[in-house]
Amino acid sequence: MKAVFLTLAASLLVVPAAFSQSHPNKEARDHSNAPARHEETMVNRHVDRLAVIFNLTPEQKKEAAGYFSDAWNANKPVMMQLREDRKTLDKDIQAKADQSRLTADATALGHERGMIMANNAYAQEKFLSLLSPAEQAKYEKLRATRFSAFGFGPGRQAPGAVTR
Repeated sequence: MKAVFLTLAASLLVVPAAFSQSHPNKEARDHSNAPARHEETMVNRHVDRLAVIFNLTPEQKKEAAGYFSDAWNANKPVMMQLREDRKTLDKDIQAKADQSRLTADATALGHERGMIMANNAYAQEKFLSLLSPAEQAKYEKLRATRFSAFGFGPGRQAPGAVTR
């Protein structure tokens, strides 16, 4: 019992000291490319999930990552414009703008969402070209069972959306 108590007391003294130490390179860490790392992480996670499902080779994974990175980069400026147009719509709603102005704002938002869907669909189409006919059939089967609703298809679909 005494040994257990001494061990517990020693750990209560040592553990806080271990956690209080700073990382040796804390000051040297560079966060200037954090968005690029985020993009890379997201693309790699997506490709890793696809690799498990479709048994992708390393070469296929590399090509797929390139396709999805290209789509991500093509979507960046569109997403920025989408945010700005959403703010414009919100301001127009608050200002009680006329219907034609609200329609124009909503149309701009729809156009940008369509561009994002097109970029994603193009990347997905190029990804599908990497797959064998059997894997493509598997993809279509999974897509019909809401596979795309979880971010794997050409566009996310709302629950209850009609699939092909």
